[in-house]
Amino acid sequence: MAKNQVAALNKRTLLWIFLAIVVLIGLSIALLVTVAKTPFIFISILWFLACLAAAVSFRGRWRRIATFVGASLLALTAGELFLDGWFPGSQTKAYLTLSPSNYYIHDPILGAAPRQGQRVRAKKTLGNETMYDVHYTISDSGLRVGPERATNAASTVLFFGGSLTFGEGVEDHETLPAQIEAESEGNFRAINFGFHGYGPHQMLASLEDHREGRELIAGSPAALVYQALPDHVLRSSGKRLWARSGPRYVLNNSGTPQRSDAFHSIVTRRALASLSRAATIQRLTDLNIKHNEEDVILFTRLIETSAQLFEARYDGRFIVLLWATGSPLSQDVEAALAATSLETFMVSEAIPDLLENPKRYTVGYPIDAHPNAMAYSQVAAYLLTVLISDADTKG
Repeated sequence: MAKNQVAALNKRTLLWIFLAIVVLIGLSIALLVTVAKTPFIFISILWFLACLAAAVSFRGRWRRIATFVGASLLALTAGELFLDGWFPGSQTKAYLTLSPSNYYIHDPILGAAPRQGQRVRAKKTLGNETMYDVHYTISDSGLRVGPERATNAASTVLFFGGSLTFGEGVEDHETLPAQIEAESEGNFRAINFGFHGYGPHQMLASLEDHREGRELIAGSPAALVYQALPDHVLRSSGKRLWARSGPRYVLNNSGTPQRSDAFHSIVTRRALASLSRAATIQRLTDLNIKHNEEDVILFTRLIETSAQLFEARYDGRFIVLLWATGSPLSQDVEAALAATSLETFMVSEAIPDLLENPKRYTVGYPIDAHPNAMAYSQVAAYLLTVLISDADTKG
């Protein structure tokens, strides 16, 4: 009889534990949805209190488990509080507010894309400091556009890349494509295919889907400019947690990039995206990311294949513009690009003191190293000379 009572007690205990976990998961999901800035601080505290209650209520193995998990959660909470600036001088995480908030949508080809036909306010803050407060205008076809479009321009230039091409942290007229269009005085029409988190895999996927053709008014584009970052190696290989919604390519036996299955299922991608909002998890994953030779080869082949596709389709000029950082990854990227026949230009040729004076050329270094309007202005002036000299040669 005593054994039956113990068994019944254990069943009731397990049932209560199960119900408590279900409730905690539900509350955690609600916090993820409703708390924009620091959901994991509140989620960690919630689970820590649950573990504390369990440690007080239970004995033996269950108490040890609850104590261990509770201590781990307490450490996570302390890390989140520290990175979020709850201690004097500790804040290292900035917060981005998007209005309207339904800015991102799923794209079956590219992974993520902006919602079409809207004007979005993007405000990034660090404590009481505003790093930028700008607007992004998205066309009905889902591309960022400037205040005016040079529809009657003599030549069209396509721009591909990530947030640097899109122009994160600057106004519509301050992006590199917009400044090229404005400064060319009607010679070039610039089309911006960039977006946050994109890399060469999105460029190739877009070209394979003939998306650039939908934007061309007449004739063929004179050039395609791809703005490369060393970090694009980690994105295209799927080593960035937040980049795993993008298209996945693998090299076949002949060394050609071939579209493969997604990095993860939709459920897994959403779970990873939620986890990446935790500052401590971001910091730990960033520290542990390592690239290898295969990652760099894939990155290079994605660019080369995009160039071959563009040149065969339009007989245009394919240009790589590399924002080198001086890191070991950046050095590997520079060497890999130099070993190809790709026409590659270094941003340092346009901004010689970029690495020596990062605060001068970024929206909020060291927290946010995205280029500011002045940086894009200098790059635009340099790139225009490259484009115009080629046009003059052909003329």
